[in-house]
Amino acid sequence: MNTFTNSAAAKKIAIIFPKDSESVFNDSDVTFGGATVQLYNFGKELSKTNTVFALINEYDNIPVDKHRGLIIEKTYRYSDNVVKKIVKFHRALQRIDADVTIQRGLSFFSPLLALYCSLYKKKIIFMFAHDREARGCFQRTNKKNILYPLLLRFSSALIVQNDYQKEQLPEKYRSKINKIKNGYVIRSVDFSKKDDVLWVSRLEPWKQPEKFIELAKRMPDTPFTMVAPTVKKYEEYAEKIYTAAEEIPNLIIHRFVSFDNIDIFFNRAKLFINTSIEEGFPNTFIQSCKNYTPILSLCVNPDNFISRFQVGFCCENDDSRLLDYTRKILKDGSLFQKFASSAFMYAKENHSIEQNAIMLRRLF
Repeated sequence: MNTFTNSAAAKKIAIIFPKDSESVFNDSDVTFGGATVQLYNFGKELSKTNTVFALINEYDNIPVDKHRGLIIEKTYRYSDNVVKKIVKFHRALQRIDADVTIQRGLSFFSPLLALYCSLYKKKIIFMFAHDREARGCFQRTNKKNILYPLLLRFSSALIVQNDYQKEQLPEKYRSKINKIKNGYVIRSVDFSKKDDVLWVSRLEPWKQPEKFIELAKRMPDTPFTMVAPTVKKYEEYAEKIYTAAEEIPNLIIHRFVSFDNIDIFFNRAKLFINTSIEEGFPNTFIQSCKNYTPILSLCVNPDNFISRFQVGFCCENDDSRLLDYTRKILKDGSLFQKFASSAFMYAKENHSIEQNAIMLRRLF
């Protein structure tokens, strides 16, 4: 673990939230992603010992100036032109004059932000949110960010979620790389009333929700639940998914669930299924584990943790295993108990926000 300073003094921290972060601050039904969740979790924990500013868009319905320990600093409207955005964003950073700036998730402006902080002699920590980003590509399009080398060069520290992401980064930047896992508040919960099979994610093609719908169709006597919000640019695709899901009697689909209520779904699920082609370390994996819910993943298995920690099965991109393993976990009570208990222990030992925030604070 690399550090910037040995000083333990409190710092002023600026956290740059993605544009889709509105609902964690006002409980609206705007879709948000895992990057938002992790910045929010780390921000709240860091605010216990530091002054933390949440830089967010100029949303109309967030009148408060402080939210659960985070000081709200509005930057620009999403509808503003590029020049206006740059000017407003610059003014916000100047007002805060933070010691450390944190950004998560690769955008076109991430490298420029790193360059900006370097020019103003400010520390900036960049956190990778997806495996694609470690290859210099945008998460949603998988297209290359041509300015990516600037991000690697000018960032003060680079935070990866897993070993794969670390291995994708050039050797010359290894001194900047720190592996810090996603974090949540981990508390023991009652898991005696579990009954359904759960899928939670945004409706994007690479998440492959169709495979979960097909699985539900093939198991008509088992209750299935989807929490599946729409993403801009994929509205037509989402409507097709909603139509297909609503035709299956044993499948209930929710178009949106607030951040504060999502744990209810994980707590009552007997099995969580991920059908994505590729991810970083999904927040849903941690939400499953901390709620004693085994995981069945079609492809995604960061650092091979599913088998290493015995929290479920990975199907190695084999659709037939998806059906077989689902039936196996649901029918075998002792196997379910083993996976459920192992999952909670894994979350407690690896994804405590209190412990992982300490690792992040050491970089300050």
